[in-house]
Amino acid sequence: MLYHWLGVRELIDPHARMVGMYFDDPDAVAENKLRSMACTELFEPNAVKFEALAKRFEIEGGEFAVLTHVGPYAQLCFAYRWLYGENGCRSRDGKRRMRRFFEVYINNPRDTGPSELVTEIWLPVKKVD
Repeated sequence: MLYHWLGVRELIDPHARMVGMYFDDPDAVAENKLRSMACTELFEPNAVKFEALAKRFEIEGGEFAVLTHVGPYAQLCFAYRWLYGENGCRSRDGKRRMRRFFEVYINNPRDTGPSELVTEIWLPVKKVD
């Protein structure tokens, strides 16, 4: 839906990355209650007139743990388990659960095979003294 909205308005930038923003922990929230947003980078966001279903959303800057996953989207769960389980990474709120992480899709599943898909998982973190 987002890509269609952008295309109709001739706003598709071939250099912009698609981003998936996720707000809930799928291990703690029922599937029908999970919240997410499809996003894209905008290099000139002030030039875009947001309307109807599209809205401007800015990702807060700061420090992030970034994990690069290569492979099918269906296997991203293994990367998340490692990120949140094995390495003890904590989000900015100090909790081990998933909070406001996002995925950056480096290549396109329309022209890339599942085993070659590259996805970055970005988790906001805070320094521990």
